[in-house]
Amino acid sequence: MDCTTHVEGGGPAPHAEAEPSIKAGEFILGYPDESGDLAQVPIPLELRHNGTFVAFRKFHMDVAAFRRYLRAQASSPEEEELLAAKMVGRWRSGAPLVLAPDRDNPELGSDRNSNNVFSYADDMKD
Repeated sequence: MDCTTHVEGGGPAPHAEAEPSIKAGEFILGYPDESGDLAQVPIPLELRHNGTFVAFRKFHMDVAAFRRYLRAQASSPEEEELLAAKMVGRWRSGAPLVLAPDRDNPELGSDRNSNNVFSYADDMKD
């Protein structure tokens, strides 16, 4: 199974079953993003071509502490699951909270063609 993401303009087009290519402007400055917009910062213009703001971070996870926190904050196992999903953005099945906001949907979670088909276009703006 191919789990790579193809960047538009980054080489040969993916095979027919692959996920759609993403626009380079999603993470490389000077190219259109998924909405067709170009970055307006940084200034001067020369600094916003072929640059990026992408950062990689290494996280340490303390799963036992996370579970203790959930138990301490929730009044039931169901509430623990909802709180965990709200903190992570997905249910344990992999179903995204934005597509299954009230309860887990294991069928959605196992459907790789559907569980990542959403955007943040409706999120609140600063």
